[in-house]
Amino acid sequence: MRKVLIFLLVLLILFPSTMSSGSTKAAYVISNQIDWELNFKLLYEAIDRYGITLRRVRNLSKVKGGNVLILGGHLAPTDEWMPKNYADDFLNDEEKKELESGLKSFLIKVLEKDGNRITIIAGYNRHNTSLAAQSSNDWDTLPNAIEAMLGTNPRKGDTDDDMLRDDKEVLEYLTDPLLKDTDSDGESDSAEVLVYGTDPTRAEDWKDFKVVVGILDTPEKITRYMKDHFTYIPDPPDEDVWQTAEETFYKGGGDCEDFAIFALYCLRAHGWRYDAFDLYKNHSAAVLGIIWSGIEFGHAVLVYVEEGRFYIIHSGIIPTEGPFPDLESLINKVAFRLFGFTPPWEYYIYINERGQITGRVERG
Repeated sequence: MRKVLIFLLVLLILFPSTMSSGSTKAAYVISNQIDWELNFKLLYEAIDRYGITLRRVRNLSKVKGGNVLILGGHLAPTDEWMPKNYADDFLNDEEKKELESGLKSFLIKVLEKDGNRITIIAGYNRHNTSLAAQSSNDWDTLPNAIEAMLGTNPRKGDTDDDMLRDDKEVLEYLTDPLLKDTDSDGESDSAEVLVYGTDPTRAEDWKDFKVVVGILDTPEKITRYMKDHFTYIPDPPDEDVWQTAEETFYKGGGDCEDFAIFALYCLRAHGWRYDAFDLYKNHSAAVLGIIWSGIEFGHAVLVYVEEGRFYIIHSGIIPTEGPFPDLESLINKVAFRLFGFTPPWEYYIYINERGQITGRVERG
């Protein structure tokens, strides 16, 4: 079985276009034959599971702009496959002493040279080298040697800081663990995977109003989108301008009622009911404009109902809040957010997704 796998590995290296997954990821390995054979299963897995196009090279000068894995330390014997020990050049005296004395059973050193990203995996002996190559030094489960070939950080589980583990990006989401936005469509991989449920490898047109409305089918998605993409833009002095949802989208923001109308428009596009006088119905929503007694100030929020409970969205800045047992407690919460206390409300109005007032409720 071992000979068969080694034979397959040789074929995959010599003829990658016919036997590999066709991935554009390329990596180069410098190793003597002993370390090569000790790690042949992992090297085969690099091609078969991770889609890496693997090249075994003898001379580092032949590599231009690639990820290079050097297996073995400064004492690894040279042979016809590794006529020069590059680890001897790249490890400093202190690192060599630590390996020779056994103070470290292995070390992993990453450096940049001549446009190449070089990772040295060196053990106290060849078995420790193999163990280090096959182990994972962070929490992403990728073996250190695989990280070296992919160009990811073997000491950091999320190399590109996009809140997606490197192994998940490579094996599950098929995204680039070195890029926050694999498809360059303006939304991060993590937002597409964890929030919007879109394909992070296929660019959506996030600048198209209809496309975005089609994606924003839950209050949570709407809140996140408004928080990331809209800014608060007050109306001109002595004016109260109500924008359409589309105007708010292309303007990139507005004031409180503009945010709320946009949110309602998205929910209505996905079948939510607008039922201004019977909000207790599940999956119903309305914009609520509130006026308080003795305060020349009004505020609009989106109110929606799920499982008989009220929830609110404040301008995309404050996350969705709730549940509230009734509108009175909801209005008091909005007031406390704005003023730090809860003055009595005078009246509130219901506004639909087209910015039309459909009802008014007076206090008492």
